[in-house]
Amino acid sequence: MSEDPGSTSAEIATLVEDRAWPRRLPGCRRLARRAAAAALEGAPEAAALGPRLALTVVLADDRLTRRLNRDFRGRDRATNVLAFADLEGPRPPSPAGTAPAVTPTVTPAVPGPALHLGNVVLARETLEREARDQGKRLADHLAHLVVHGVLHLIGYDHQDAAQRARMEAREIVILAALGIADPYGGSAAGAEAAP
Repeated sequence: MSEDPGSTSAEIATLVEDRAWPRRLPGCRRLARRAAAAALEGAPEAAALGPRLALTVVLADDRLTRRLNRDFRGRDRATNVLAFADLEGPRPPSPAGTAPAVTPTVTPAVPGPALHLGNVVLARETLEREARDQGKRLADHLAHLVVHGVLHLIGYDHQDAAQRARMEAREIVILAALGIADPYGGSAAGAEAAP
């Protein structure tokens, strides 16, 4: 994020819970941080939350997302991305029970603690399968779902057609800034990212 006075700075941590991520997608941590920072920079609502924001991206597997989806959403199946917003209430504990190392994308320009927005959890096997089935690069699909999850953390949703169109339009703009094609194939009325 920008270091301009009055702008928001971001601390974006990545936690690798599935050791296959770095083998399957070298640079996945850096890509996840870059996509999360782009989502915060590309969503005007983020600046209204405060001058210092933090979030965690968890690179997990189907087993963990299935457990979290079951325990927190009542759906006993793996899913591609889950977002646990701190602003909506308590978040689940870190999957490994340890705090991730924070890797800031910029040096915070504002003193004081950052507002932790929450956690975005991604399932490697599901993302690989979806990327393959949709003819997308895994890196692009990961970036898209990180952006999707971060937008959830700052209040975007897709419960109805109007919300979905607004969220998908914002995703398309943010991904374009990252050099990634429209994941909905030119239609901001595509399928929602997380069932």
